[in-house]
Amino acid sequence: MRRRNILLGTLALAVVVATIGGVAYALHTRTQAQADGKSYPGLHAPVSVVCPGPTSSTTTGQGGRGIRPRNDCTPSFTQQDVRDYVAHGAFLGFGFQADGQPTVTRVIFLTIGDLDRVGRQQIGRPVNTPADMLVCYAELSGPFTLYGVGSPESLSTISMVFDAHTGTTLATVAAPLLG
Repeated sequence: MRRRNILLGTLALAVVVATIGGVAYALHTRTQAQADGKSYPGLHAPVSVVCPGPTSSTTTGQGGRGIRPRNDCTPSFTQQDVRDYVAHGAFLGFGFQADGQPTVTRVIFLTIGDLDRVGRQQIGRPVNTPADMLVCYAELSGPFTLYGVGSPESLSTISMVFDAHTGTTLATVAAPLLG
């Protein structure tokens, strides 16, 4: 009788653990597909992790400083890594300056082809970049200044695009790219 109770208890625990794992996985994939609570028609989701990840043209030095990769996978960093990067003085580059502490409002991993297709504008992507290259789109809110031709411009939102394998900054744009 005691063995039977132990067996039933173990079986019940296994069912609970499997259920929690299944729910966690479902929530994780939903979070990857709709990281900001919106759905974007035309996006291929969820994003899967590939180890080792494919190298891209940004490994040759194109682009600006970015997020330090955790490993050789793609993506090689997490949404939290993006938030930490911004919280610890992100290098915005490309003529942008944060005039205070920016807040990350969106982080989405998607292909650069999907970003070009659903984005409000095209980003200047590196030459010979395949459409299925995985990127990380981050939207930041805060006081920013754009220095360029003419007088400086004040902004409240900017978008950054990172190579999801190397963490290299591919673009910084003076508006949200996704609606």
